[in-house]
Amino acid sequence: MLVQDPGEVAHEPASADLADPRSRQAAGEIAAELDPAFVLVVLQSAVVAGIVFPSDVKRLMGLDPESPEYLEHMGAQLRLLVRRLAA
Repeated sequence: MLVQDPGEVAHEPASADLADPRSRQAAGEIAAELDPAFVLVVLQSAVVAGIVFPSDVKRLMGLDPESPEYLEHMGAQLRLLVRRLAA
């Protein structure tokens, strides 16, 4: 659900959503000092930026967030960012 009162949401430290980031951290793909939950939230935010902030994407990057060029650029940049998260 996109609109939900955070006060009504329980903390789920054992959430299945965190299994992949935690296993990647254990394998050294994500630096040990990073919080896997925060990394996941940041990456999710980057992925939805073109949908939530299309005007900012166009204004700052000069790309239409619905264009193949944006998707290609965003994918390449996210791969670089993820590689930089490694220890």
